[in-house]
Amino acid sequence: MSPIILAKNSEMRNYMNQRQRVAKFLDILLNQKKLELPIHALSHSPAFINSENLITIPVPLLQPNYLWSDYYPGALKFATLGFLLAHEVIHGFDDMDKQYDENGNELESWWDEKSIIAFKRKKSCFKAQYSHYRFHGKYLPPTDFQAENIADNGAIQVAFKSYIHWLNSQTLENLDELLPHIELNNRKLFFLSYAQFFCTDMDEDLKDKVSLLDVHAPHV
Repeated sequence: MSPIILAKNSEMRNYMNQRQRVAKFLDILLNQKKLELPIHALSHSPAFINSENLITIPVPLLQPNYLWSDYYPGALKFATLGFLLAHEVIHGFDDMDKQYDENGNELESWWDEKSIIAFKRKKSCFKAQYSHYRFHGKYLPPTDFQAENIADNGAIQVAFKSYIHWLNSQTLENLDELLPHIELNNRKLFFLSYAQFFCTDMDEDLKDKVSLLDVHAPHV
């Protein structure tokens, strides 16, 4: 059978070209990784993107004299920005993100059975611990979603240990870990900076709702 020859300007040639474009477009879509909600440019918090295995840092956090400055002591920077980054890193190892490999591809799980059992046991401890905290006169509701509490708990430990490691590597003549008018040593300054970062002025009408709607534990 002789091949069909299409005229350059024929309707059939245009139709076939259009089919090729559509097929190519569909192929691109089918081979793309799962789409994520975009990170807003004015977002105030870092985020872990599991399908890309990366951390995004919003522009507001990088403004001078907010969380970092050449004049700030290391205790303040590790307790704030260091904590936030550690928090997002730990999200890459929770029970949701165990379903993604190092390249952000979905899989069943890279944990073995022993790790899964140990994680569930420790997560139940977090559930019991946080449900005994009161906020605005009421106990926090027990929930199986503990990813944020686990990330907070691990991040403050990572940030503090990292700070001490950095502190021990500094020479005394270059070290100034105090703030004027605050009579606290460097370790106390670290935890004060961490606590102050979460200080919030919240409307009274919202306090009853925040513990029910927010996946993060209240910080006020």
